[in-house]
Amino acid sequence: MSIKDEALAELATVRDEARLHTHLLSMDAHKRWEALETELVSLERKLTQSGERATDSVLASTRELAQAVVEFFKEHVQSEAALSTPTSAIMSRAVQSCSPGDSLNRAAQIMWEFNCGALPVVSDEGLIFGMITDRDVCMASYTRGQNLSALTVDHAMSRSVKACSADEPIRRALEIMEQSQVRRVPVIEAGKVVGIVALADIARLVEGKRIGRAAARDALAKALAAISQAPPGQALNPAQAAE
Repeated sequence: MSIKDEALAELATVRDEARLHTHLLSMDAHKRWEALETELVSLERKLTQSGERATDSVLASTRELAQAVVEFFKEHVQSEAALSTPTSAIMSRAVQSCSPGDSLNRAAQIMWEFNCGALPVVSDEGLIFGMITDRDVCMASYTRGQNLSALTVDHAMSRSVKACSADEPIRRALEIMEQSQVRRVPVIEAGKVVGIVALADIARLVEGKRIGRAAARDALAKALAAISQAPPGQALNPAQAAE
């Protein structure tokens, strides 16, 4: 087999293998793959038009590009597999909560005693009404000028709750965090809270992976950047960005 034929055969094998995995890529990874695929097509075209003048250096370039494609899919497919894990695998199941009629003092007490920064607000039947964070408690006290014991949770809680189900993939929870600018997402079944997944939970999962970690870290960084961005029309000071 000539050098040209060997190079073309290697490129064809790489592209065939890639087609088996492209459906597993995230949207961002697809864009990166398109750039690599363009390089493959360009190199194939040059080889096809080179006649029999292909040299060892061309074969070396082919193998270098082929290896880059292999490493790309190893990284991104493994990353996607991690983020496709059901949310139930990493969520916290021992969830503390409060009710809309509880005082903010009580909500702050629960957060302090259980070392958590957010609580689901639920009815007596366990149905979710909203979410309240430690920042909500502080801002309610400041803006209303009242003691925490004089204010109830429903004065400060967020009623627009974005949640996921236990069998949805971790990537879905990460998307909710990014879109809603929150670090914690309640996990619900039939309207009742069965767990909470935090950005820190996902970070620990990613850190424990030997392969695919870099790509998953990119997804985490993207989500964190979106969470830290000021809402439209609202400036974000350094203290807020550090929350």
